[in-house]
Amino acid sequence: MYARISVDSLPTAKPTSAKADSTELLRRPVTSTFYINRDCDEGRRAFIEWHLREAEIDGKRIRAV
Repeated sequence: MYARISVDSLPTAKPTSAKADSTELLRRPVTSTFYINRDCDEGRRAFIEWHLREAEIDGKRIRAV
């Protein structure tokens, strides 16, 4: 099972309507993230890391089982 988080439910700096909150969050630049990857999926790991570098995003790998 995966947890689902709605962008509308994330906290913002100022209380506004849900639509305005979503727009504000989407305008913020992404500077870091994490990704989940199995050790045996080396090709996918390289693919993800290449895209993160191209987008200038710091990525942290979480090992999957």
